Order: sequence, then C-alpha cells, then structure tokens
Amino acid sequence: MVYPDNVKESVLKQIFASSKTIADIARENGIPYTTVMTWKIKAQKGYSMNKKFTAEEKLNLLFQSASMNEVELAEFCRKKGIYPSTLEKWKQSCLENIDGQPGKKFKKKEKQLKQKIVKLEREIRKKDKTIAETTALLVLKKLEDILGDQEDER
Repeated sequence: MVYPDNVKESVLKQIFASSKTIADIARENGIPYTTVMTWKIKAQKGYSMNKKFTAEEKLNLLFQSASMNEVELAEFCRKKGIYPSTLEKWKQSCLENIDGQPGKKFKKKEKQLKQKIVKLEREIRKKDKTIAETTALLVLKKLEDILGDQEDER
C-alpha cells in the first residue's frame, strides 16, 4: 500500500522524537512494522523516491548509468532512490533538447501561445474597428455641428 508523504513524515517524527518502540508506533498508526522499519532505514540513509534532482544531478546520474547492464542499473537505481523508467525519461528529455527538437511540454506550450496570439490579434482588430467607427461618428457629429451653425447664421 502507498502511504501519503505526510503520514510517512508523521511516523518518522514519532520514531525519532519518541521513546516508543517502532513496533508500538507502527501498531498505533495501523501500518505494518516492516513498512515503518523500511521508512526509518531510508530516512537514516537519506534515501528518497520523491527527491527532486537538479539538471546537473540528472545528467550525472545518466552518465554514471550509461554503461550498466540491467542488473547493475536496477541496483544503482535502488541506491540512488530512482526508478529505471525515470532515468529513461530523463534520457529522452536530454536527447530531445540536444537535437533541438522541442519536447511535448514545449510543443504544448507553443501551441497555447500561438492560440493566445491569434485571440489577441482578433481582439486588436475588433478594437481597431470600434475606434474607427467612433472616430467616424465624431467627425460626422462635428460636421453636423458646423453645418448646423452655418444654417443658423443665414
């Protein structure tokens, strides 16, 4: 079963801040002892499947794992707290960026921006027409006033 991060954090705080045994804490929280023990060991080693890696760290991990076979790669990933599929995604992302071909995220963002540009251009044209109409009405009003004043003078 997968537990939310806040549950893991709460249990780990109890482990490190309390004099209770791990078995007692596990029982109180309704979580298997082995799961809680695994969390404790991983926390002590700084192991985290949720760790956010910088671009430099990702590239370094890709270089380190490049020549590994499947078994070595699996062990490497376990030690680093990542999944082999995550490494593969990072590799694909790097290759897309090296080729100069935008990835899916960039293509989607580009499409959204193009749609926004079209929408804004449409709004500008509409506003330009409104301004032109207003200007024409003002000109006609002034002409009417001028012609009306000239008729009054006669």
